[in-house]
Amino acid sequence: MVSNIRNVHTDVLIFGLDTGKIEEEFIIGDLRVIPNFDLRSYLKGYAESDIDFIVESAKYGQYRPKPSSKSLSFSPMVDDVCLIPFRLFKPGWLSAMPIAPVTKTDGIETRCGLDITRHLFGQIWSDYGSYPITREEIGRIQGKYEQLLALPKGYLEMALRRFSKSYRYIQHSEYAGRSELDDYWVDLVISLESITTRMNEGITSNMARRTALLLGKGNSEQGEIRRKVREIYKQRCNIVHGNEKDIIEDATHEKRFAEADYLGSLIRDTINACIEILTDASISFISSSGDRKTLADLIDEKFQP
Repeated sequence: MVSNIRNVHTDVLIFGLDTGKIEEEFIIGDLRVIPNFDLRSYLKGYAESDIDFIVESAKYGQYRPKPSSKSLSFSPMVDDVCLIPFRLFKPGWLSAMPIAPVTKTDGIETRCGLDITRHLFGQIWSDYGSYPITREEIGRIQGKYEQLLALPKGYLEMALRRFSKSYRYIQHSEYAGRSELDDYWVDLVISLESITTRMNEGITSNMARRTALLLGKGNSEQGEIRRKVREIYKQRCNIVHGNEKDIIEDATHEKRFAEADYLGSLIRDTINACIEILTDASISFISSSGDRKTLADLIDEKFQP
């Protein structure tokens, strides 16, 4: 079956996805997931240790873009396009990697991707089944994908790209060190900055204010979000400008992961709040002067007194 249709899809290994009792294949967007695919047979010819590693930790999928369909525009990476609706739907780590089956021609073995796979996932990923999914959730994740298709161009591309990229750096394991956490932090703050600020205005105060408007319920919660966002941006500046001082108090490994979890959830919630704004049919994207409004403009308008 696979060899007959390889020209119209990309084979993908999905790491971290726990389909539980779901045995039948399902489709979300252009991604077709086949939970019970015979990976061991498909990978015949790889080193046995590689096969064991993948069979224990990956699901098989096919990325099958439909030429006539509207495509997501934020990233050219197959793994980002496949997984962004999962990542926006709820917390949980998962990643994907394109791969080709082993073939042998004249006794020469041809491989694709396993050395990279083992280096990447062996280093920063160790928690099998860290993104459980139920049958009920499949339809809701498909709804998230359809929301992304409906987004107007030019608003969330940077935020989505950096949010999805951050998943390559961090996982709750002993293998993720300071450098991965720093890269994760910077990418997510760029994502937040692209949403909540406009050119030629102060970054910290406006990032904090607009994030609080999007997410906070009441003055007390908004005040706490503003405080946290200011700390988050200060930490980003320390990382980028080479300041070795760490503003995370008692910066143990566990504390760093807790702060990273908070930041990831903050960005996810902020992006989802912006998706609701951008897919609101009553929104006008053109100002009275005829200019295209920025996302910061739209946030201010939604929450103006």
